[in-house]
Amino acid sequence: MKALSKSRFKQGLECPNKLYFSNNKEVYHNIKNEDPFLQALASGGFQVEEYARLQYPGGVLVDAPYHDNNYQDLVNQTSELLKQENVVIYEAAFYIDDLFIRTDVLVRKGTHIQLIEVKAKSIDPNNDHNFVGKNGKLVSSWKPYLFDLAFQTHVAKLCLPDFKIMPFLCLVDKTKSATVDGLNQFFRVKKDPNNRTGVTVKADDKSQLGENLLHQENLSEVVYKIHNGDHKYYDNLNFHEAVKLLSEVRIKNYYPNWPAEFSACKKCEFKKDDSEDGKVKQSGFEHCFKVQYQWTDSDFEKPNIFNIWDLKDPKINGTRLIV
Repeated sequence: MKALSKSRFKQGLECPNKLYFSNNKEVYHNIKNEDPFLQALASGGFQVEEYARLQYPGGVLVDAPYHDNNYQDLVNQTSELLKQENVVIYEAAFYIDDLFIRTDVLVRKGTHIQLIEVKAKSIDPNNDHNFVGKNGKLVSSWKPYLFDLAFQTHVAKLCLPDFKIMPFLCLVDKTKSATVDGLNQFFRVKKDPNNRTGVTVKADDKSQLGENLLHQENLSEVVYKIHNGDHKYYDNLNFHEAVKLLSEVRIKNYYPNWPAEFSACKKCEFKKDDSEDGKVKQSGFEHCFKVQYQWTDSDFEKPNIFNIWDLKDPKINGTRLIV
């Protein structure tokens, strides 16, 4: 079964056209798949997630067999675990209305559920404006993470209407220092036989790790305002409209023709490169400009606004030389 997952939702928010290119990965090349720096960042995220799990001891990992986008066994295992009145679950799975999520940590205490998303990002908990600025708007660097959390909360509420869902971000507390030397050595990054990244944990419980370096932030109010439309990712697209659009792109697999926007297009990962796949597969970046501005193959060989170093977000008008 095909579904809109939280990672695809986050990708689609960057640009809905990207979700279409991701749907058709056999056609469009993704340069991020071969970026060693991004792979290293992902490895760090896995380590922090394992560290966080030790702060929520006694949890059960949802590890039912998964193949061919069949989420049902994962969902069934989660449902069975949630029959317990008090339980900690790692990677709880929820599927409804073509939407699918797995939560990093879920804590059930009676009718209350803490939905905890772990990120390898740091904050100062003493700052009152980490997520919402003094102007009342979301801090731009946190927008993707907050909408990700809002998406997970939305799906969890649909699946668990009788529970009170409280969304949290679990982040590194930059005001703290490690009290144990070589803390990273407790979490060894490894590759499994399928070349997927994992982490071997050398600690038995959190007492070996010294002071807890993580901070758990309750973001119920922010998530509520995202759901309510007070905070938008784009001015012309509220949360529920985004879920509907991206779900349709994912399931129906159509090109949404989202308008080209300089900062997003400049960072687009769906481009050709000198790799084996990059020479054979198509460029999603070029596809957008061919469809929206009727560029030809020869136009991409000419100087254009994307060749100008440190250009500050001009309006794209389809020309190649004029900003």
